[in-house]
Amino acid sequence: MSVAADMTDMTMTTSVPETDRDLFRTEYSVEERERMLARMKEVRDSFYAAAVRVGLHQFIEFAGFMGEFIKICESMHRDGVDFGTNDLAPKDYQMMYVAEKFDCIFGEALMKPEMREAFIGTLALKGGWKP
Repeated sequence: MSVAADMTDMTMTTSVPETDRDLFRTEYSVEERERMLARMKEVRDSFYAAAVRVGLHQFIEFAGFMGEFIKICESMHRDGVDFGTNDLAPKDYQMMYVAEKFDCIFGEALMKPEMREAFIGTLALKGGWKP
């Protein structure tokens, strides 16, 4: 079975957004968030299975990155917080895990000052940390 078939044969638990406006919603009901979490896990699991068949370690690491994002969303959901906003609430150890995944994926590239500046500079454009 091809990777493309693996990704398209997934059983999805929510509908596809009907309009562009639906893609940029930031508020979801409890039931919608529960369906989203289930679907996110399905996508992560399917991606992981396909990535393992590709065989490139750095590519497989994206599944770990997705998994940590899901854990952050689950934690917020348990606390009654809508994770549909861009105001996620990760714990310090979760950000350390995300950094580890980026290190596995990009390795030495982020050690180069110009690459690090480009990466951090983009975050700063969104109102984030400024070097």
